[in-house]
This record gives sequence, structure tokens and C-alpha cells, in this order.
Amino acid sequence: MHVSKGLKRFASDLRHQRQAKRVQGPNVAPRFAKICGSGFSRYALLIAALLMAGTAAEAAEEKQRERLIACFKEVKVPAKYEVSKVLIEKPKRYYVRRNGRVELVEYPAVYREDKKLLEPAHVVMREIVCN
Repeated sequence: MHVSKGLKRFASDLRHQRQAKRVQGPNVAPRFAKICGSGFSRYALLIAALLMAGTAAEAAEEKQRERLIACFKEVKVPAKYEVSKVLIEKPKRYYVRRNGRVELVEYPAVYREDKKLLEPAHVVMREIVCN
């Protein structure tokens, strides 16, 4: 396999560069000691931990008291419109001379549709089977 001189020179330059030093993450233990030494008492931290545990116990107790009654699915209902056609141009018939003959050509009527909103789009809760 042929390697150009430029790539060899580049690789040798990389070999002689300094390697980046690995940065160590902060240790958690000094941070805890710093919090305790800054005026927070260990008792205040203990009380906060107990309060958090108490709220978790209340949430679990509330979960045991609840009872599933029904299950629903949200179904989007599109908007309903009343559409009326308004005549813009009547149908036309013309006699046209083509290819050595007379042809009767008809152009259809042109209508515009006007929409009137009857009911806006909304969401309906449909009951489904709970599994």
C-alpha cells in the first residue's frame, strides 16, 4: 500500500504533540462536608430526607385507594361546513368551424363554493375497553 510523504509527515507531527491531560470529575464527599460546614446542620438534612420519604409514602397510599372506573380515547371530530354553490358563468354552446365541418362545442358552467362553518373541530372522549 502506498502512503504519500505528506501523510507520513503529518502522522509524525501528531506523535510529537502533547497529549491532553485527563480531567478528574469532582468528588462527592467533599461537597457533602462543605454543605454541612456551611451552616446547614446534619439534622436539617436528615429532616429534609424524611419529609421527602413521607411524601412518597403518601403517594403510594393514594395509589392503593384509587379505583379504575372506565377508560377513554380522545377522538378528533373534524369541522362541519355547509357548502353552497354560486353560479359565476352559465354554460355556453358555440358553433365552431374545424376541419371542414361545423361542430357544436359546449363549455360547462363555472361555480364558486361558499363554505359556512356549522360546527368547529373538537375532541370527543369515546369509551374503550380497559385491558
